[in-house]
Amino acid sequence: MKKFVYILAVAICIQPWLYAAVEQVSADSNAAKEQLEINKNALLFGTDEQIRFKAAALMLDSSDPTARSVILEVLKQNDNQQARLALCQAISESRGQKTISNSEEFILPLMTFLIEQRDPAGIKLASDALLIFKYDQLEQPLSAIIADNSLPLDARLNAIQALRLQPDIRAIVRMIELLDNPDEQIVAAASDALKSLAIPVVGTDKATRRQMIEEIQRIGKEEFLYYWRMRQEYEKQIESLKTERDSWRQKYLAGLDELYARLGVDAAARIRFLSEYLVAARPEERLWAVSKITLWLHGTEPKSNLRSELGPLLIKLISDENAQVRLNVARVMALMPELDSSQTLLSQLIVETEDDVRTEQFAALGQTCRYAFSPQSTVKPDPAIKKQTLDMAVE
Repeated sequence: MKKFVYILAVAICIQPWLYAAVEQVSADSNAAKEQLEINKNALLFGTDEQIRFKAAALMLDSSDPTARSVILEVLKQNDNQQARLALCQAISESRGQKTISNSEEFILPLMTFLIEQRDPAGIKLASDALLIFKYDQLEQPLSAIIADNSLPLDARLNAIQALRLQPDIRAIVRMIELLDNPDEQIVAAASDALKSLAIPVVGTDKATRRQMIEEIQRIGKEEFLYYWRMRQEYEKQIESLKTERDSWRQKYLAGLDELYARLGVDAAARIRFLSEYLVAARPEERLWAVSKITLWLHGTEPKSNLRSELGPLLIKLISDENAQVRLNVARVMALMPELDSSQTLLSQLIVETEDDVRTEQFAALGQTCRYAFSPQSTVKPDPAIKKQTLDMAVE
């Protein structure tokens, strides 16, 4: 009986406290609901950009499931662009400052928001917001958007912009791979994105791009860019030296033209001059001499001494190590069919690897054979040469 009285007394004493606690919880709950409603209204209908952003940040920090539901719903709807932009900004600015619980819930809404954007500011904010995720979480959805031909082109290009901001080597690799996409606009967007990252892709072929991918994966972006810039500087110096070399070559050949012109109509002196350069070490000099002979053959000056004295040197050049020399000499041989060059032409034609050179050699061989087996010919080549030439013509 005493125990019962004691319990009753205790209950009577704490009853006012319990009522007060319940009332406080109820008041706090009502206040939270009211604050959520205030934040929601500020987000949806606020006229000031900063107010909308603060409301978005407060709702993002809230542990209230209702606040999360409101955020997700607003992101999915496209009838309130300003509210969606404020949420993207709040999500973006949370990066590195606080962790958003269950952040993966935002991937699909943010992707939807991204592909709907046509304004550069919206694309940038959506792309920035996606930076709260690891590339592993975004690789598949971004690639799927880029590859989806049923989506508007702008949506696919937006995904490339989001890819550009991803701080992951795999994103760079993916953009390099996009340079082989059949859609020219996708290729252009990927190229521009890579240029903005200082990745040198302009003018590279598929094999070079594959090599770049392997290097980036092996040594990382920063080291790759360092070595690539060094390589580019080296190649630039090489090009400069080549340009300077070509300039001096032109000046040298112009000097030869001047010396040759001074010989005037002295055929013997000109033949001696040309014979010296037909056996010169540099192919440019041999080409220069062959070009002068070609002009001589097309002219009206006597050619008998030209053929007899320079003919043997020209025949040797049929198998010159330089393809351009072989090409030009073959053309000269077609103009000098009376030279006994058919066997040399045939032998070189059999082993020639350059198609354009083979064509000229075959034409010269035909002219040489036609003349050699004519009544006025002074040379009598082996009849087997004619037969083999005809067989080749049939083939």
